[in-house]
Amino acid sequence: KSPLPIVLFLHGRSLSGTNLNTVRKYGTIDAVKRGRKVNAVVIAPQVNHGDWWRPERVMNVVEWVAKRYDVDLTRLYVLGMSLGGYGTLDFAAAYPDRTAAAIALCGGSTKRGNALSSLNEVPLWIMHGTADASVAVSASRRVRDGMKEAGSTSRLRYDEHAGAGHSIYARTF
Repeated sequence: KSPLPIVLFLHGRSLSGTNLNTVRKYGTIDAVKRGRKVNAVVIAPQVNHGDWWRPERVMNVVEWVAKRYDVDLTRLYVLGMSLGGYGTLDFAAAYPDRTAAAIALCGGSTKRGNALSSLNEVPLWIMHGTADASVAVSASRRVRDGMKEAGSTSRLRYDEHAGAGHSIYARTF
């Protein structure tokens, strides 16, 4: 039996806290719960209220799982929404060599300038609605533009959905 890839799901602010069952409300765990087959080890950690996703802490969780399960660390796929979109982009920027691909929905990044250049090494899909009142589309545009300034964005797929709000992306999963 071959080692399984990892799907790492980083949730948004509304799922923050200390009750892991909350993370089942949308995203990868919700999809599995509804019958979606995911041939991977799914990791869905939880960030505490008021905290942000920190790449080093997320990597600690990935490494903890890798020590205990038969996983293929060359196939680490990261996806997140809102706060989790920020976490996804920050993680991929910090660990481009460890991220096989990433999807960031209605997020942004805490990284600026040259710190965004490493995202150009990662197959990346960024989606954002133009009518998002929770996280302005400018947050994703800033990442896209920073990546363009840093060089080739041939691995970037960037989609804006005209008139789409924030919560539409919970259903995208």
